[in-house]
Amino acid sequence: MTAQQTPLWERLTELSRLNDGWLDGYGKAPAEEVLQLAGKIATALPHTLGQILITPTEAGGVQLEWSDQHGGHEIEVMPDLHLFLLTVEPEGSS
Repeated sequence: MTAQQTPLWERLTELSRLNDGWLDGYGKAPAEEVLQLAGKIATALPHTLGQILITPTEAGGVQLEWSDQHGGHEIEVMPDLHLFLLTVEPEGSS
């Protein structure tokens, strides 16, 4: 992975250093391909979204999460490189 000096790439570099068992003895470390895809997705998102929280998942995926006026949004890169997308509308929206 190319280490660029941005918070996004710093976070992905941190996640690349995880080992299996990172979560109290559980938790699979994300594979390089998962981290690369998460990085491509994060850099393709509009900069107007603000801060994107990037976290590992117990199964070896990576989750990108942010909130805006439309609600909370998540993109999870699964270990098999499939994507899971979720948007939760703010209360009172319909």
